[in-house]
Amino acid sequence: MHAGGTAADRRTLAGLFATKAAGLALVFISGVLLARILGPAGKGAVDVTLSLFALLMLLYPSLEEPQLMLLARDSSCAGRLAGNAVVVALLSGAVIFGAFEWFVADGDGLLALLHPRAASINSSAGSSNGVDAQLLLLLVWAAPFEILARVLTGVLQGCRNMRAFNAVHLARNGALLLAVLLLVVLGDAGVRGAVQAWAWSSVAAALVALVAVLRDSAIRASGFGVRWGLLRDQLSGGLRVQGAVIAAAVILSGDQLILWHYHGAAAVGPYALAAALSGQLRRFMVQPVKEMLGAALAQSGSDSAALAASIAAASRRVLALLLPPSVLLALLAWPLLYGVYGEGFVAAWTPLLLLLPGGLLWAAAVVLSWWLVATNQLLLLTSIGLLFAATNVALNLCFVPQGAALAAACTSTLCYALHAVVLAMLFCCASKTSWRGLWPRSADYALWKDALRLVLPARKR
Repeated sequence: MHAGGTAADRRTLAGLFATKAAGLALVFISGVLLARILGPAGKGAVDVTLSLFALLMLLYPSLEEPQLMLLARDSSCAGRLAGNAVVVALLSGAVIFGAFEWFVADGDGLLALLHPRAASINSSAGSSNGVDAQLLLLLVWAAPFEILARVLTGVLQGCRNMRAFNAVHLARNGALLLAVLLLVVLGDAGVRGAVQAWAWSSVAAALVALVAVLRDSAIRASGFGVRWGLLRDQLSGGLRVQGAVIAAAVILSGDQLILWHYHGAAAVGPYALAAALSGQLRRFMVQPVKEMLGAALAQSGSDSAALAASIAAASRRVLALLLPPSVLLALLAWPLLYGVYGEGFVAAWTPLLLLLPGGLLWAAAVVLSWWLVATNQLLLLTSIGLLFAATNVALNLCFVPQGAALAAACTSTLCYALHAVVLAMLFCCASKTSWRGLWPRSADYALWKDALRLVLPARKR
């Protein structure tokens, strides 16, 4: 992945980009169905439940990025990493269940602390629309499957089996849509059905990832099994980046929980939709770039100049991919919210406009953070993340009680921007890269031509 970007690089990236579109379409349809059927309060209850589950999932030490580094050094350990994934999923799932029983299941626990009226809202569909421990328990039971899916997809990515990697994500999104249709649309199960749909999507992703790993000839050739020394290295690497993972989760979920605490689930629904639209667009554009960047980092090895060139090129490409659709979404936001999601979600319009610039800068920050990962500056990465997470929470606590969703959107975008600026300064100073080297060039925008060429000739034929 050279600084200028070869035609082969652009074609590969365009192919990944096109594949992600199918998954985004499935998620979009699921979101529209849930919004239409559950309304702002019901969707808000689902979003709060998912945010609480995201906090519980922080008890799993994220292994995806450390695994990529291990596989870059020695690809023959892939089978043992896959075997270790089962152990990690079972142990982490048990820890998450224990934390749920200790801190959440008790009526005077975390839910009561965050929102004493958590179960007071009733659904227009006739089922309980409040956030309670039983809803969260549905996701807790699926936690081992979610963890297994994450770890195994990391192994597939490290082995550069991108077809299987993408198949797992498509299976997750397809299972989510199918479960929403069966449980919420046809079954009229309301909020509970929506949460169950998310749980089933984790199960589907884990099963497809497991089958993909078992069918991968390179992984099979490396030999399956559990290697405790390797597991120790995995956990050590995961714990070293866990602070940054915690910071990201707090930034992405903390504002919704604080908004819920002060204004209830009905206020969370539109705001979470704005955050989801901005976030899905960001992930849609960032993920293909990250996948190519992971391969480029493995090839660059200890060559710091090649490493810096790869990261600078990835930063330009993610901005080139994200800027045009962000502008288009801003222009179409109001008719999209009113006509597709319903009148109750028009309140998401202003927060969405405020979050889109932050999403653009957050995408660049995600790419630039790989410099600190690749150069083994994980403590610095963690410290920066925790600093901005604490800043985000403090600002939300100060302004959300009065400013509600608008205040939450402003504080999030401010923290995203500051985070990106700090990482860009560190990268440019350490790698001797100019600021202009991070901004898109005309060759980077050519990615859009390559993506369109994959579609338009097929229509002609």
